[in-house]
Amino acid sequence: MKYRRLFKTVFYQLILSGFGALAFTGKLGWLTCAVYLAALAAAYVKGEEISRRHAGFTRGSMLAIFVAFVAGFAVDFLLLAGEFTVAVIHVAMAVSILKLFTARTARDYLYLFLIAFGYLLVSTTFTIDIGFALFASWFMIAGILALMLFEIRTASIYFSQRGDTDVDETPRPPLEPASPGRINVSAGLVTALGGLIYVLMIGLTIPLFTILPRLSFGMWQLNLSDRQEISGFSDTTELGDVTSIKLNDAVVMRIRTDPEPDRLPPDLKWKGIALDRYDGRGWGLSVPWKQVVALSPEGLYPLARRHSPERLLYQEVFLEPITSQVLFLAHRQLALTRDVRCVSLACTGTPTKGYEHYQKFRYAGYSDIHRYSEAELGQAPAGYPLGLSTTLLEIPAYSPRIAQRVADVTRGIDSPFRQARALEAYLRTNYAYALEMEPCPPDRDPVEFFLFDMKRGHCEYFASALAIMLRYAKIPAQVVNGFQRGDINPFNGVIVVRQSDAHSWVEACFVKSGWVEFDATPPVREPDRSRYLAFLDNLLESVEFLWIQDVVNYDVSDQVQLLRSLRSGAAGWRQTVARTLKRVQEWLNDQVAVAWLRAADLAEARGGALTAIGAAVLVALVALWGLRRRFDASGRRLRREDGPGRAAGLVYQRFLKLAARAGFRKEARETPREFAQRLGGALPAGLLLEFTDLYYDLRFNPRSVVAEIMPRLHGLMRQLESLAEGPRRPGRGRRA
Repeated sequence: MKYRRLFKTVFYQLILSGFGALAFTGKLGWLTCAVYLAALAAAYVKGEEISRRHAGFTRGSMLAIFVAFVAGFAVDFLLLAGEFTVAVIHVAMAVSILKLFTARTARDYLYLFLIAFGYLLVSTTFTIDIGFALFASWFMIAGILALMLFEIRTASIYFSQRGDTDVDETPRPPLEPASPGRINVSAGLVTALGGLIYVLMIGLTIPLFTILPRLSFGMWQLNLSDRQEISGFSDTTELGDVTSIKLNDAVVMRIRTDPEPDRLPPDLKWKGIALDRYDGRGWGLSVPWKQVVALSPEGLYPLARRHSPERLLYQEVFLEPITSQVLFLAHRQLALTRDVRCVSLACTGTPTKGYEHYQKFRYAGYSDIHRYSEAELGQAPAGYPLGLSTTLLEIPAYSPRIAQRVADVTRGIDSPFRQARALEAYLRTNYAYALEMEPCPPDRDPVEFFLFDMKRGHCEYFASALAIMLRYAKIPAQVVNGFQRGDINPFNGVIVVRQSDAHSWVEACFVKSGWVEFDATPPVREPDRSRYLAFLDNLLESVEFLWIQDVVNYDVSDQVQLLRSLRSGAAGWRQTVARTLKRVQEWLNDQVAVAWLRAADLAEARGGALTAIGAAVLVALVALWGLRRRFDASGRRLRREDGPGRAAGLVYQRFLKLAARAGFRKEARETPREFAQRLGGALPAGLLLEFTDLYYDLRFNPRSVVAEIMPRLHGLMRQLESLAEGPRRPGRGRRA
């Protein structure tokens, strides 16, 4: 292939990759993208011809072009785009098209290269989805090939000038060599070399990305990512204003749970915000202020009291950029981990971020998903949470029709819980679910209009109606906005929650059991999906989750976990090597024994002619015995440890046996310091930490003063033994 054609193809691939990354962010309209692609096609076909006829810009033409660009930017920023960054991008696109039609020198193509790289760089401020990684890889490959072709041209010019002293020194377009001939380049060879260089770069980049410290610079926290307005979910609920809801399949969050998702209840919901005040048109919070939650010594933000220890659910949430600060967890939210820098609680117990953060966000928490039986709840009276009993029973305007309807449905039912179930079943069976509704008259209460006139609506109407009817029955109730369970991805077991999963339901409060969920919305039949489309969607979703987990949200905790995995893997590898060496040794021993017997038989037959062979076999056996002694049972090579380090290990083994007798066992994942901190409730914390520090010093510090440290270590061990002989408290400090 001729150099010119190959270079032009590669260079346009470079521009397309940068522009594709920018278009993928959604900041450019479809008309802008279509016009730019058409201009690129025209430049690819006719740009070279126009460039040969182009004689350069005069001062007047350059001034006119400059004024046109400034005026176009002003009009675009003030009237069309309305955003400074987008207007700058439009100007850069116009400059690139102009350069493609008039490029003559290497400097012109360098400017185009920088513009394409600017496309890629700007796109990083708008999106960090996996699509960006694909365009970035495309850009890197095209960039490597373009640089290689530039070097080929430079070398051709150099050698042509060495062979001919009479060389035309006038500037030429970079696609044309300086020599009269043409450069024939193997496109396959250049592409193969470029791909090899790219693979080597990725091979070096991944280890560096893995081991480099995680740094966070405030200047990059630009919050330029698009924040999702979640259809169907809001921090408040307004009834009567929205007459139509459009479902959206955009992903809101991905949740990884322990245990496996298929073992969770099928009606599990992700609780968002609880709303306790109804003003006649919608739901909100009775108290606007929020309470900041203090971080506990265990590194958790406590949210509520734990009800049942056997149904504890751990959730790791990967949240997409949304406008709300609410943190979603399963019902009965117990605690959040330190991944959230600041946590605050609303008056209804809803956890939120105590700061604005509109980027991809990862956090983890615990929930108590224990459910009381129908029999237990049927005997429980309605409960009144402290400080909220009045609010949870408020009704803005008394409606005799609603009161009579509640009385009719609950007639003959004494148990508050069974009354709530009866009201829930009444709404489920007598009203229809719909996304298209007629508007509520301004002089009517939306709940009353829904119950007696409209009789159809979405989940917010059903939840509002049930909450108001429960309050008429003297049962404290509040509306909850959140999400339904979502879909389980079979490739990675991650729960994918979309905007279409947004839902509203009701929580009623009972004595001892606390808040109990009620959902009056009738079940909606989901549309059938093609099996192949579902397979492809789950596959792509799993790949995107890997990108989010291992790249976007990769932090210090992931680095620590990786090091621990490598350490455990190295230990397993050493054990495998040890077992292999042992098998080889046993096989050699067998072979030597057989050879020895054969040699003995031959020696008897031939009068000791093979005595030398027997001596050699004996020497080999001695050598193998020495090799076996150099490896222990775990596969680690035995080293002659210094006396103090070995003695410190023996003392620490005494300490572990002492702790085991007292009911505490050190877990494999715990360090000696973490184990000492856990024992702080049973033994003096200062004494434990001093003992652990001395053990660390003797065991791992070759410069430690043995004569000073060893007596102190033995003295502390004796103190611990004497303290352990007192009254035992075996249950305290153990892990759940």
